Amino acid sequence: TKAGMGACGGKTCTSLINRIFREEGIKSENIVLGTKRPLFVEVPMGSFAGIKTKKGGK
Repeated sequence: TKAGMGACGGKTCTSLINRIFREEGIKSENIVLGTKRPLFVEVPMGSFAGIKTKKGGK
């Protein structure tokens, strides 16, 4: 599954997935938690070189 690998880094779907596990009768000690990741934000490559770009990165 790709649950937890979206732009939110699992912050949105983790609680939903845990609820599904509870509803299915899966005990919490049998669940391996995924890694929480920081939010994903696209950054234009020119930003690293100090090049100013128009909104939208072009």
